[in-house]
This record gives sequence, C-alpha cells and structure tokens, in this order.
Amino acid sequence: MFNYIILYLCIVLIISFVNGCSDSILSKDCGNNNNPVLGGVDFVQYFTTFKLSNGSYDETRTGIQGLSAYSYDYNGYNFHFLSDYNLNLFKSSPNVYLPQWGAYCAWGIAAEFAPTWQWDVDCLGPTGNWSSWTIFNEKLYFFKDNTPKSQFMVNPAYYVQQGDDRWFSWFSNTSYNYNTNCYK
Repeated sequence: MFNYIILYLCIVLIISFVNGCSDSILSKDCGNNNNPVLGGVDFVQYFTTFKLSNGSYDETRTGIQGLSAYSYDYNGYNFHFLSDYNLNLFKSSPNVYLPQWGAYCAWGIAAEFAPTWQWDVDCLGPTGNWSSWTIFNEKLYFFKDNTPKSQFMVNPAYYVQQGDDRWFSWFSNTSYNYNTNCYK
C-alpha cells in the first residue's frame, strides 16, 4: 500500500510540473495590463517618503496606493502616484523607480525552482506585498511576506544576480512584464 501512495504522489508531482502554473495563479491573470502595476501602489514613495536622513530606508513602512488622477502609462503599463511631484519624478527617470522583476516576489524569482515551485515565463509569481520590500543597490524589490525577504537578505548580492539571470532569460532588457493583479 505504501508503494502505491508514493507512486501516486510522484504522479501528482509530475503532472503539476508538466501542467506548470496552478489554476489558482492562472485565474488571477497577474500581468493583465488593464490594471495598474501592483494595484496602483506609488513606487516613488519607497525612495522618497521612506528614506531616512542617514540614507537608509524605513522598511517597516507599507506603501500607499496612488491616485488615478496622478497616473502615467509607461511601456504599456499604468502606474499611479500620490502626487504630481511623485508623478513627475517617475516621468523624469522611470528606471530609478521601477520595481525589479515585475514587482513579483524577489525570493520567488531568485531562488524558487521546479519541481516545488512552477515559476517560469508562463507562470510568474508569487505575489508582491506592499509592506514587504527592500531597496538594495538603489533598486526596489518586493516579497510575498517577511519570511522570503529574510531569506533573500542573507546574501542579497547573490540573489540579485540569480534573479537577474533568471528574469532576463525570460524577458529581454527592453521588454516589460509587471504584476498588476497579484499582490497583497
């Protein structure tokens, strides 16, 4: 009987690997560019409002949703901001403020691989969370929650390289794919 259970579990694992993304993730349509990126959170505030006088960032702060009155379309995606000031900062240098790896969980992109995790070009995830983030080397990274963030922060330089290698194997430096519907 035990052998049949093991065989069943192996078959389930193989089927889930072959089928790729789970239905629960696919149904969310995480990259639907009809929605604002990461639910409309203002990415500029992470670099300005949350910056401390010593140059570090208050990573205990949670992002605030921008307003549609201050929105901007960039490379086919809509971004929201809290003020005209933040909107203009973004317009002048969007690459400074864009979240890395589409605003999906940085740990998921850098360190979660098949067969346990199905993240690939057709199944991006897991979600990004407005309250779990870091700025490393002046780049903004989001996480599902603080557990993957703490794993990432053990060696951020290594995981940034791993994540860049993986992300750019899926997308070119000039193509964009942002999380618009899968966030907390």
